[in-house]
Amino acid sequence: MKPYILMPLAELNTNEGLARAYAMRRSYADLVATHGFVPLGIPTNISLSDIKDLYNNAAGILLMGGNDVDPRYYKEEKNGSIEPYDAARDSFEIDLVKQAAKDKKPLVGICRGAQVLCVALGGSLYQDIADKVNEEIHASVLPRYEETINKEDIKVSLQQDSRLAHLLGKNTVNGPCNHHQAIHTLPDSLAAVGHSQAGIIEAVEAIDPLWFCFGIQSHPETRGGGDFDKLFNWKE
Repeated sequence: MKPYILMPLAELNTNEGLARAYAMRRSYADLVATHGFVPLGIPTNISLSDIKDLYNNAAGILLMGGNDVDPRYYKEEKNGSIEPYDAARDSFEIDLVKQAAKDKKPLVGICRGAQVLCVALGGSLYQDIADKVNEEIHASVLPRYEETINKEDIKVSLQQDSRLAHLLGKNTVNGPCNHHQAIHTLPDSLAAVGHSQAGIIEAVEAIDPLWFCFGIQSHPETRGGGDFDKLFNWKE
């Protein structure tokens, strides 16, 4: 059996009562499969103990994009956030990050995934960056994923001595970007290693050199990996 990547699923709001559904955008699944891994979607109405063996044997974890993280997880009240929360997904992914940090389980977070990574380890978010950044192309209203594909790329400057710059072999990367929230304060276990031209944190990495853990705000899966392609080997 090929190695697999755990990917917590998003719950769709189908407006059909009990006909709710879990989903994964194919772009994420294709990205994982292209790098030789099986994308294994996990429903979030369970606990980590329910999937202990699956977690232990996974090659890594991919936290995908999606709705805002409930600000109560970083001790704030809702202020300007315009997306509904997915309570089960928030709880499951935060527990997953904390466990991965203990076990040094390889983890990559994309957009919301980078924000969950930050919050789970003790950081906080800007609930809306529309007023903070207006010269860059970030979403000021509820972002549509499909629009990300056609948006102008955001240029991200990487810290030259960072693990991410070393891994990607570049000090500047470009990627489609569509987020109205951003990382504000960082936990002690993460370092900001990529910034947009306006100073927004666009990439983070674990300070512990033994933990393959990165978070990016870009959506490279919409372009098949692009400048971030090497990140999805889940190994250094």
